[in-house]
Amino acid sequence: MLNTMLHHLGWVDVGIQPARAVVRLNPSKVCEQALQALPSALEERAPRRMIELVLLDCDAEPVDIAFLEPESACRYLDRVTRQRRDEDEFSVWGAEAFPLPVPYALSDTLRYPLASPILREDADRPHVDEERFARSLAMAEWLAPLNTADSLRDRRLVEPTPEMVSFALRTLGWVGVKRNWSLHGQSFHTSVPDLIALDPAAVRRESLNQLVALCGIWSMLPGEVTFAWWDGTAWIREKGRPVELADRLRALCRIAANDEPLAMVDSVEVPIHQVLASSTGWAEDHLFAVTLKRWQDEQANACQSDTILRDLERLGVFQARTKLLVIDENDDMRIARYAPGQINIWDDRVHRGMEGSRLIDVPDRGLGLSVQRDLKSVQQRREPILHRCNGVVLGSDGLQAIQWSRLTVPLFQRVDGTDRINALLSTCELELAAPI
Repeated sequence: MLNTMLHHLGWVDVGIQPARAVVRLNPSKVCEQALQALPSALEERAPRRMIELVLLDCDAEPVDIAFLEPESACRYLDRVTRQRRDEDEFSVWGAEAFPLPVPYALSDTLRYPLASPILREDADRPHVDEERFARSLAMAEWLAPLNTADSLRDRRLVEPTPEMVSFALRTLGWVGVKRNWSLHGQSFHTSVPDLIALDPAAVRRESLNQLVALCGIWSMLPGEVTFAWWDGTAWIREKGRPVELADRLRALCRIAANDEPLAMVDSVEVPIHQVLASSTGWAEDHLFAVTLKRWQDEQANACQSDTILRDLERLGVFQARTKLLVIDENDDMRIARYAPGQINIWDDRVHRGMEGSRLIDVPDRGLGLSVQRDLKSVQQRREPILHRCNGVVLGSDGLQAIQWSRLTVPLFQRVDGTDRINALLSTCELELAAPI
């Protein structure tokens, strides 16, 4: 993996020792961002310390040079990297995926695009175990960035293990392409593949570019493709035409790219059975206990969602901080009803505007994304889940430090003889809300 980091991704390895710092890199592959970050990192972590600079190349012996201080080493690196040879223009399989379109620009709009799912391959069992899925991709071909020749041979992994498949997908950000073995070695242009796999939060821009370009070519060919993507918990499989896949890719990867920089909230799932078994478990009249018992009764008696809602409203659930969310035709969660509870984070105008809005369009979008991620797990597992949350929320009066617990239960509706989730009821117990 270190070999991949140095020679393929262009990272810089820095090891701090008592009397010196060892800096290893490939001067012909190192990326500009790593070079720019190196001087400040050495100044902070290895001030006035000897630097042992190790220059590595796949085709030559390492060169080891010692410098008395970090500044001299960085000046030397700057001079050496200016002279490095131009990188190959194309990926390991040539120019077949070029010229490439530019992916959906993150700055085009402040609103999130609709991430409309294509048809789930198996609506009842869309999730796939990670290890089993990785094993099924051991002999897949790959869309990868430049400088991957040492890790790929004939577009396939040199080390075709499940661990390396997961590493390629979720760390390196490559795209797995699975097709019939008889097509291996032929151009990707010739046929629609059986399956495409990627992690939207990790995929590299070069790989995504190539995949979007290929979708345009595949859209002119007959056939559908299965699209597998990592949702943070499991692999989700969907199926559709390549043109639908291209739109889905842009939306999913854009949402993932915007997720972490905006989120300032930590959320941890707490097993409900542990809470119930502990000495500090909920009292019988606690709102979480009341909601959970009523939901369990609904499951036992096969009641409809409107029945449980009427009963919970009578028991006071909408006097606390509670949201009723419906799942629309685009698989987006929309707030159908919102009760702020006793402690206001936002003002009345904001509260009124929430009803009918998507969850990710609430005033603090980072909070909306964090909550949506939690609620998606409820939707996927079809069971109540308790989350403990804390972090910083952008309220109407500025930033606030917030701590709360959230219980979410799925509400079912019988459609064509099948119980489907049509709404989620999420109620919160706010434990702390203090201005920063």
